[in-house]
Amino acid sequence: MELDWIQETEVLIKLLESGSVVQPARFSHRSFLGLVRYVYPECLEGIDLTALAGEFVTDPEAFATFLLDIPEPDRARIFAQFARDIAPLFPVPAQHLLDELEHFEELPASMVKESNTEKLNRYLKRIDGAILVGRYTLAFNLTNRLLKEYYRAFLQSRAPLDSAIEDMHLMSVSVCRHTVQYFRKHYIPYSERRIILIATVTNVLATTMGRLNRSPGGNFFIDKAIALYARNNVKRIVRFLSRMM
Repeated sequence: MELDWIQETEVLIKLLESGSVVQPARFSHRSFLGLVRYVYPECLEGIDLTALAGEFVTDPEAFATFLLDIPEPDRARIFAQFARDIAPLFPVPAQHLLDELEHFEELPASMVKESNTEKLNRYLKRIDGAILVGRYTLAFNLTNRLLKEYYRAFLQSRAPLDSAIEDMHLMSVSVCRHTVQYFRKHYIPYSERRIILIATVTNVLATTMGRLNRSPGGNFFIDKAIALYARNNVKRIVRFLSRMM
């Protein structure tokens, strides 16, 4: 079945615009372009995402053209990931988009409905690839996104009232609290080192990301050691949290 990409692109743009009103920190054109760069980095190589996002806010037609110019398999992956991200806010239109994407023959089923393990492996593959070619800042950004996505998924499953939190520090506090509650409720022995790991790694990632965002002219860089630290410790945290999701 051939997918009507023009129609689904209109659906996505309307969802993004609605999301930017409800949760502007999470659903903005700038954050969406970050997702595009993750899935299909070639199309945004060397481009100022903030400036481009500003253009797309004022010119939806240019935004639609940009999306339709992305190769179909990558476009499908971008649309599917965005639909999953925004589903807690707008479940009906998000599910419509996912249902339509299921009919797209080049989109693997795991991109529409993927397990925690599949998502982790997909991220790790991209992170490892970025580290291998020396793109340590990209690897760090992907790792940061991976941790934030898992925190959000964990809170949605364990603490829905906290699932709208966007600050990484506050997310980790809530994750730690509900993790301890979970183990106590089920009389499961737990190591305080796991809880300390969550807090420590989150602090390192959030602080480093803040320095990256504030660095004038890109004067602050991520080196290999930081990229590997983030990658290895986030992997440990994700596997730990996945047991409770």
